[in-house]
Amino acid sequence: MSGHSKWSQIKRAKEVTDKKRSQLFGKLSHDILIASVSGTDPKANAALQDAIAKARKGNMPQSNIDRLLERQAKKGTQTVTYEGFGPGGIAILIITLTDNPNRTVAEIRAIMKSHGMQLGVPGSVQWKFDEQKNPKYPVQLEGELKDAADALVDELESHNDTVQIVTDIL
Repeated sequence: MSGHSKWSQIKRAKEVTDKKRSQLFGKLSHDILIASVSGTDPKANAALQDAIAKARKGNMPQSNIDRLLERQAKKGTQTVTYEGFGPGGIAILIITLTDNPNRTVAEIRAIMKSHGMQLGVPGSVQWKFDEQKNPKYPVQLEGELKDAADALVDELESHNDTVQIVTDIL
């Protein structure tokens, strides 16, 4: 009788807890990377100090935190803004913080394509927003277009490198 082994049950339980722990560590790591953009010294960077405190509360090992800070100090991250068109021709600005822009653009493009949307070239959407990223020409969507736009924005927000999503939807 397969599946009745004590060790199989332990293995399955461990897989579930490890998956949850991995997701938590991913979110905490992302918070640390975002906070470390303005400096990798926690004594001089209050946001980084808070992110590290949250990571410690989440039982993230100190070695993982140190590795993240070391990587940030060596390589650094950069803020990249991607522009795209959503359902009904809405304008979408996707602001990301990434250490690898080539990977991020490929992942963002795949998300957009899976929803039947596309990325635009730089400057193709930016003109629809002012300096504070408020839409100059807001668009009202209803019904299926609104649902499709919400699904796209939700999936883009769930991407690890995404910092902010701005649309011209009312």
